[in-house]
Amino acid sequence: MKSGYAGARLRHIIGRFGREWVFRAFGPKGDDLINRILLRYYLWRYPGFNAGNGDNVIPGSFPESSGVPKKNCGKDGDPGITVVIPVYNAYDAVQDCLESVIRWTAVPYRLLIIDDASTDPRIRFLLMSFAGETAHARVVFNDQNRGYTATINNGCKMAGCDDVVLLNSDTRVTEGWLTKMAACAKSNPRIATVTPLSNAAGVFSVPVRNRVNPIPEGLSVDDMGRLVEQLSPGLRPRVPTGNGFCMYLSRAALDVVGDFDAASFPRGYGEENDFCMRASQKGFIHVIDDATFIYHQRSGSGSAVKAAVLPECMARLHRMHPQYRIRVLQWLVDDPMDDFRRRLQNALERYQRRKND
Repeated sequence: MKSGYAGARLRHIIGRFGREWVFRAFGPKGDDLINRILLRYYLWRYPGFNAGNGDNVIPGSFPESSGVPKKNCGKDGDPGITVVIPVYNAYDAVQDCLESVIRWTAVPYRLLIIDDASTDPRIRFLLMSFAGETAHARVVFNDQNRGYTATINNGCKMAGCDDVVLLNSDTRVTEGWLTKMAACAKSNPRIATVTPLSNAAGVFSVPVRNRVNPIPEGLSVDDMGRLVEQLSPGLRPRVPTGNGFCMYLSRAALDVVGDFDAASFPRGYGEENDFCMRASQKGFIHVIDDATFIYHQRSGSGSAVKAAVLPECMARLHRMHPQYRIRVLQWLVDDPMDDFRRRLQNALERYQRRKND
């Protein structure tokens, strides 16, 4: 009880505002200091958990003899790809997202758009017009709002034998995005999820993680995508969890792990973390596609809901997977993307200086 109370107090003291103050005062190094303090606390709180590993993963969490089944769908045993885009209002963001997918997707794929009973009447017309002009696209309209997690579960089932990419409707993809993510996913049969980099996606954000990084004036989203690909070291590092803003899911993992937990996370906000933890327990791994950049607009359609449900969802996630917090903190302390982040930051600063000269 005392240690639980101490943990709650520590999280309260070093909370969002504390992090913001430390970041403003000391920059990213201050954020690293907080992560190290929190990691030390949780290792003390759970003494049986060893988080030290030079491979940025937790010992025992990714057993080599995992019994992962070989993919057996599609031509020559290789599954196709279905991109699933759940939609709820945010008309302008949805339009930008769909246009970017059509423009920058070069590999064969199917597009499945599921509208979760949007209240904006323009959405139905937009999606029906889009589907009428796009042969490989299918649109499904839920008769009532079923919630984000139930909607993506339905999308994964409708994809049949295909691998699935869950793509938020407030994103804009960049050139070659699906080609690169698919190549990354197929580089190891144990890969369950692949998550690209973004301007606003938590630890997947660049150049500064856990921040909304504005794209410098004069650079387009596509310019940023090309810059990230150019500077990428091609590490494809392992990570404890993916991020649902844009996440490639192997059909092998979906078949073994099962659905996202719609009962525990009906509106999202934790469902992908729970899925990734369950996948890790089955012997799968999760990686970052560090050559792909996806712009995340963070539309306002879900911001109020997120503020209301996120604390409860995170508390539930930590109860279900006590090791989750430690694995994430260990990864943050030994972030394999640090060098790349610095190179990207330097490149953006050089651009700004040239622009101002």
